[in-house]
Amino acid sequence: MSVLVNKDTRLVVQGITGGEGTFHTSQILEYGTNVVAGVTPGKGGQEYNGNEKDKFCRPVPVFNTVKDAVTEAGANASVIFVPAPFACRCHHGSCRSRAESHHLHYRGNSGK
Repeated sequence: MSVLVNKDTRLVVQGITGGEGTFHTSQILEYGTNVVAGVTPGKGGQEYNGNEKDKFCRPVPVFNTVKDAVTEAGANASVIFVPAPFACRCHHGSCRSRAESHHLHYRGNSGK
């Protein structure tokens, strides 16, 4: 299934403060996608600007849950950049939050 991004897409990035999430978010922002929020449990309330290697062109607000990002920032699509052991939980969080679409991307080992 393809996820089409257009002018109405309001994207939340799960795992935004991790290495993969930061790298890909910097690219997504440069491309012009409307990233309205990031999610990293325990880091809600921050404005995240990327890191030394991958700076963002603008800060992105971080929330503790996808539900908060949908409610407070109006996200309607989700992309997931988390370690493999957490991918299923993130996917279910997207579904429960009623994000209209989501895309899963994970790297690394399976935790074995």
